[in-house]
Amino acid sequence: MKNTDVFKDFDMVVSITEKTINDQLTHLLRMGTIHPELIITQELDDDTGEYKFKVYDSPDDIPRNAQGEPELATIDVEIHPQVTINSSGEIITFILKFVGGNVWFWKGQGPKAKLVQYDATDWQYAVAINMDLKQLQKDDLAKGIKVPGFVEDQLNNFMTNMFDINHLFMNFQSTDLMKFDPDKTKAGAAKDLGVEQLVIFMNFYLKWLTSTGNPFILGYSITQNDGTKIPDEEKVPDSIKPTGTTYTMFHDNTYQHLSTLNFALVTKGGYKTIKTSVDKFETNWISPDDQCDAKMIYAASRFSEEFILKPLYERLRDQTYEKIKNDVSVGPQKEYNEAKQATTTGYKFVISDWNRDTDIYQNAFEVNISNHPTEIHYDVKGSLFVYKRHEKDMVVCTARASAEARTEWSAKFIIRVAKDKDGQPTLEFDQSCTVDKYEPSNSQNTCADIWDGIGDILSFLTSIFSFLGLNLSSMLQDIFKTQVPGLGNIAIALGNMNDSFNSAVMLPAGGVFFFKNPVADTPGNVALSLTYKTDSQVEVESRKFAQKLAELRSRRKVNLVSVS
Repeated sequence: MKNTDVFKDFDMVVSITEKTINDQLTHLLRMGTIHPELIITQELDDDTGEYKFKVYDSPDDIPRNAQGEPELATIDVEIHPQVTINSSGEIITFILKFVGGNVWFWKGQGPKAKLVQYDATDWQYAVAINMDLKQLQKDDLAKGIKVPGFVEDQLNNFMTNMFDINHLFMNFQSTDLMKFDPDKTKAGAAKDLGVEQLVIFMNFYLKWLTSTGNPFILGYSITQNDGTKIPDEEKVPDSIKPTGTTYTMFHDNTYQHLSTLNFALVTKGGYKTIKTSVDKFETNWISPDDQCDAKMIYAASRFSEEFILKPLYERLRDQTYEKIKNDVSVGPQKEYNEAKQATTTGYKFVISDWNRDTDIYQNAFEVNISNHPTEIHYDVKGSLFVYKRHEKDMVVCTARASAEARTEWSAKFIIRVAKDKDGQPTLEFDQSCTVDKYEPSNSQNTCADIWDGIGDILSFLTSIFSFLGLNLSSMLQDIFKTQVPGLGNIAIALGNMNDSFNSAVMLPAGGVFFFKNPVADTPGNVALSLTYKTDSQVEVESRKFAQKLAELRSRRKVNLVSVS
């Protein structure tokens, strides 16, 4: 699917890189949300003939013989989980890497079988995992999933204020964990026999995780409903207020780390509800030149058209119509979409092309959308021509008199990145409008010289046309002062954009997105590159957990390698 075709069913896309997801998993590991040690034993149950597994908190608890060696098949390692997006769609590959430690696996058959110790450094288990996006309930935070305490507080705050939260998680229960990825699964010197036993261990471990609280959450999608409570200073227009979400993956053949998890959202002012799944994207939303962690893309209909083009069109159409409708035949008014024509640089709008001999009303403008460093420009060129002719049978001749005015105008609307009072990036709006040319004129034939009152008629028409031409600039300047329902000035809406994406998607280790480099394509779809700032609590919790783990290890008789 061509990427922008997504906006036929969705209003916004949040695209997050594979690297960002893996950084988040590392944060969860360092904070202990994902436990960095994996200690499991395997024992054959003589009664059932099935394997029994047990997870331990310390290697000291592993059953050992007199020589201190494990009596059972054992994994005693330090882990580092990562993901890779190997294909576009809804599947992600989960990789559990062993960064240190040992395993004891059986080698041989029957009475001659013996436990052999292997250095497990650089071993890894890989499997394609089904993803699942489900609404988060308060009970899930207590037992269904495992999250850092400060993230739980943030999620609870959203739920208290009546936000709906969906969490995207690895569904180990619905995945055949025995169908491992043979190209990415490695068992070092244990070779194929090691892989065979490793897979059996991992099948148990990942399902055990689900029963004890799944920590492998890749993100949260936050949507609003009619009961959602939002402070005035954080309100955003309905056009960018999420009400539903789904997701898809994109595999980047050239830059694997830039492969993306993409949340597709609908908004209150847009499609409102999810009506279909999202197809696979044709290209990556993120390129190496973007140098960002994620990207927020707004449909043209929800950003450029909602904030700039539609208000401009409707104000120019309505104000002009109201001024001349009683004196000039102007024909029916066109709706916005009826007047809009796509061009190679933006749009052309024909408000009116009315020509009925004695009455002419032509009103049109073109918008050129272009990108500049930290700015999007909407350059507008417009023209307005109004003509009115009066005729009267004077018996001996036909009197004709006319008045006309031609106005050419230009405007520039700019959306740029600035700093707010706290020094954080924000979007601001700037505009300028000028009348470049105003040419009024009137004429009459000689027969009109005997027409009493024609002078007053022409003078009246000329005054109307003059008002339109000379006051066009101030009329355009007022367009954006009250155009966003419930918010007013467009500057207020743009100033709250940070709240738009930070209240739409949340990463598993918390944190805040900041934007840079707004960019628009020719149709007006707008993308904001996002950089991620780690929550300060991550470092606090990581230090606490590192100290706790160090203390535990100092009391052990048998130790793993230290946490990195």
